[in-house]
Formats: sequence, structure tokens, C-alpha cells
Amino acid sequence: MRYLIAVASASALAGSALGGLVGGVASFTSLAGFYQDAPTIAKYPSDWITFVTSEDLAGFGNGSSYSSLSGGSGWNQWVLTATKGTMSVNKGVAIANNVGAGLMFDLGPALGNSGSGLHGFGADFGFLDANGKRVAGTVELMLSTGDALVTEISPMSSFAGFWSLDAGVTITGMMLRPLGTAGENYRATVDNLYFGFAGVPAPGAVALLGMAGAVSARRRRR
Repeated sequence: MRYLIAVASASALAGSALGGLVGGVASFTSLAGFYQDAPTIAKYPSDWITFVTSEDLAGFGNGSSYSSLSGGSGWNQWVLTATKGTMSVNKGVAIANNVGAGLMFDLGPALGNSGSGLHGFGADFGFLDANGKRVAGTVELMLSTGDALVTEISPMSSFAGFWSLDAGVTITGMMLRPLGTAGENYRATVDNLYFGFAGVPAPGAVALLGMAGAVSARRRRR
């Protein structure tokens, strides 16, 4: 397992001798950095584009108990499960019902042999104590690439995410594991999922997403 140092932006990466970049993966604790900066330091082909879409959990019923949640389609399809027990959803926030349970994301596959597909993934994470109050806690986020990040989650929830900067490596999964007090006393939460595409999309796909207002797209320049 390779452990990353979380950074807010690409400039922070450069300023810290790529401190948040190990083995072709960058970690971010700033949503702005996740959207804007990671593609600028990526090793993608010059004809690739990058964009980010997001999805909330507001469509799932409040107060219900779920063995899994799922959404997206194709490159940004996802399935969320708890590592122990079930989950509930309250006002668009998924909550592990068991104290100390982790959260597991199974994510979309690569598109063909080109490497196009899910190169970025992140979410807003949080913790609830026994009284349902939001509290701070420490988590380990483990990526399908073998990279990991240990970071502190604030009481109001915090963004954390990754980009795979290698054109040949997509992200197929991520697991959140509560550490320390969080693992002993708190329930993990997640909402607002973010998906970063890199590659050559199907004709018309970017235009359609742009019309829906869901995309921040850019063509990589050298």
C-alpha cells in the first residue's frame, strides 16, 4: 500500500516536490483542486479531454435501510455498500448503520482498451456520534490502484478524492475505513459523489452533458 499526502491543488503538489503524488495517483482534500488542477499534471494523450460530473443521493428514500445503493451509468456507474451491516439515507446522506463500519465503492469499468473512463473519484465524507451529531474523525481511504490516504474529516463533512494521472490506469474501487475513535464510536456518512472522466468520449456525449450543466470540461494542452 502506498500512502499519499493530501493536497489542495496542483500548485501545492509542485511546491512540495509532488508530495501528494505517488505512483501516478494524486490525492485532494479540496474540491476546487479536484475539478481544476489534477488534469493539468496528468500524463494523458494530447487528444484526451477531462471533465467532472457529480451525483447526490437525494433520490433515495429517507429513513430506509439499504444493503446497497447504486447509480450512474457506464463509465461513472457506482455501487455503495457498508463493510458491516446496512445503510440508511437521511436527506440525501448515506449513513452506515453500524458503528465503525467502513464504506465500499465499486466503480465503473474502463471503456475498451484505450484507457478512457473513470480516472477521478471523490465524495463528501463525515461522521455521526451516538446522538446523531456531526463530529470530526480520522479515515483511511484505500484506492483500487493500491494507493491510500489518511485524512481528518471535519464535523461538517469534508471532501476527499483521487485522480489517476496515468492514462492506462482507471479507478475501479475505493474503501473508507474509520480509524481510532471514529472506528470505535462513530458512524460514517457520505454524500455528493464526484466522478472524473479522462479519455475520448462517445460522439456527442460531452455536448449533451454540457447542455445539462453537469460538466466542467477542458482539452489538455501541451
